[in-house]
Amino acid sequence: MIKMKSNLTPYFLLLPALVVLFVIVIYPFLYSLYTSFHYWYLASPKPPVFVGLKNYIDILTSNEMRFSFFITVRFFIISIAMQMLIGLGLGFFLNNKYLLWPKFFRSLFIIPMMIAPAVVATVWRMMYHPSYGVLTYLASIFGINDIGWVQKPGIALYSISLVEIWQWSPFIALITLAGLQTLPISILEAARVDGATTAQIFWNVKLPLMRPFIALAFIMRFIFSFRVFESFRIITKGGPGTATDVLMHKLYLKGFQYMMIGEASALAFLILAVITILAMASFTWLFPSLKPGGKLK
Repeated sequence: MIKMKSNLTPYFLLLPALVVLFVIVIYPFLYSLYTSFHYWYLASPKPPVFVGLKNYIDILTSNEMRFSFFITVRFFIISIAMQMLIGLGLGFFLNNKYLLWPKFFRSLFIIPMMIAPAVVATVWRMMYHPSYGVLTYLASIFGINDIGWVQKPGIALYSISLVEIWQWSPFIALITLAGLQTLPISILEAARVDGATTAQIFWNVKLPLMRPFIALAFIMRFIFSFRVFESFRIITKGGPGTATDVLMHKLYLKGFQYMMIGEASALAFLILAVITILAMASFTWLFPSLKPGGKLK
């Protein structure tokens, strides 16, 4: 009997954590899945009505949703491409042995990531203001008047991308720096002894060895870029018109403004499916030799 109790002790210790996990993760997930198959207008006293796959079909066949998906993909390509390029460059810059005050610069680059996205969006909204914004004033110095950072449909998406690039390029830089500092010095010295130039060492030695770190940074930013909401809501509210009406903002409108809970839940699961599929495809492409056990072939 005593032995049985001792065998059950770990499970009793895990029970509170499992209860919390069920309450805040599993139950809301399953309930959202349940509501996604129902027509539920929250402002109506009528109970939810089962409609099967109608919510999913309506979203997938909607021109409005296809446009939002296109805008989301554009934002992802612009912001991730620039974050990776700038982040890699900053990472190699921080790893320079001739850099003065390296700890100061590394600490400085952490600051943007420490600020809440809502605060960042609020500050950049003021900087983009057409009358008293700092960036508007700087543009006028160079003779660019009425630039309309977030007022013109052709520029607004790039302006939001700039916010994400500013805040999250340091994240790529720090992961790059961590990878560079783990590179075997013996391999780099051997390449130099063999007569390799600095450019050859960079392209043929450092970058291949850095691939896991670069891939990790890419996948993490890939997942989180699809979840960006604060910048779009606070700075542009999806505008002007629908120029920045990305999927996450559309999800907010469906659920909290139009109160169409069933459609919002269906859209949330479709976004989750897209992120999961694309993340798995990216992982498979970046790590083609990774075996199920977690080891490289």
